[in-house]
Amino acid sequence: MPLFMDKGKFKSVRRIAVISDSALGFGSPDIAGLCDGLCEYFGAEGLLVQPDDLNRPMVDLTFKANVRSLRLFSILPTYTRSWRWSYFRLAAQAVDKFKPDIVVAVGPNGYGVTCALKRQPKLLVYYMLEMATTEPLYKEIHQAGNGHIDCYILPEVERHDYDFGQLYWKKDGPFERILLSAPIDYPNPIRPIPISRRNGKMIYFGHIHPEETLLDNLLTPELDAYPMDFFGRIGGSDRAAIATRIAAAPGKTYRGLVTPPELAAVLPQYNYSLVTWKPEGSIARYHLPATKLYHSVLAGVPLIAVPNPLNSYYINRYGIGVLMRSATRDAFNTAIRQAAEMIGTDAYKEMVDRCLKTANGPFLWSEQVRRCARLVERQLDKKWDKLTGAKPKEEETEQKA
Repeated sequence: MPLFMDKGKFKSVRRIAVISDSALGFGSPDIAGLCDGLCEYFGAEGLLVQPDDLNRPMVDLTFKANVRSLRLFSILPTYTRSWRWSYFRLAAQAVDKFKPDIVVAVGPNGYGVTCALKRQPKLLVYYMLEMATTEPLYKEIHQAGNGHIDCYILPEVERHDYDFGQLYWKKDGPFERILLSAPIDYPNPIRPIPISRRNGKMIYFGHIHPEETLLDNLLTPELDAYPMDFFGRIGGSDRAAIATRIAAAPGKTYRGLVTPPELAAVLPQYNYSLVTWKPEGSIARYHLPATKLYHSVLAGVPLIAVPNPLNSYYINRYGIGVLMRSATRDAFNTAIRQAAEMIGTDAYKEMVDRCLKTANGPFLWSEQVRRCARLVERQLDKKWDKLTGAKPKEEETEQKA
């Protein structure tokens, strides 16, 4: 006999907890947006739990629904084993105290928290935002299995299939795909500007690295005539030297790390957005879901992109940018020259129009939230039927037929 005696009460969602994989305010607006959107959809109270990060100061998050953000203090080195175990314990205590009906765990760190919960919710959703098997510790965390997970939210199906195979997890759980198209400065929508007011430049934003994001291919003499601005955190062993290299390249400027409101304000001013990273190597890099792809399209800024599966799919389907034929320097040079020559033409205007149409259609954030909420509703129905021994409606229909 289930704990809740009638179906209406069981399906009632009064509290939702979302366990973030990382400290928020400098990326991943989809995590805050999903928590806020689900609480707004169900009229529920929300708790968004996030870990501390010594490299990221705490940022005040804004919500439309009744959501409280809780950042758990830590003096431990970020993302070390001890830091993770501490977060699992503290976050589990906070979620247990909140007594949510629905728990959404985000990424490997969120999954680790679910293994430490003492109070099980009506429904446990795993938002597989990060890959579970890219490093030994992540894989180790997931060895407990997935028997306690009710359903999944995925940014990319290929990565899901790879992780499930590597972990030997059951594959019969229902899932919903989500596009990472929450506004940069959630919940404030990004505002595209007319083509006539754009600056004629190309923008790169996000992680910057000579090899991982193919920065070297953008600093060649063949591209001196094409102005580019770079925003983001520089990776690599000598960040100062890389910043100096960018500054020394004609027409290239490093603008540093900016806040989401600042990025949302400057992004629409550009004519193109560069979406690049090295496509070879692990599946985590090859099938990387690029938030910069979604954010650029939301801003009405066409892409110049390397041909990884995500870029290829969206550019070929919706015509929202120029796709490189490969990740070589020659391919970079050709695509960037081609894109620059389109500025001021009808073809460029049509590409911008397609970006705006896509932003208000398949990339619409409210649609991503709605599909996730419907997934929760379907799974609550199925779980009630399982707890009570009731037959699902489709099974009853088949028997009658």
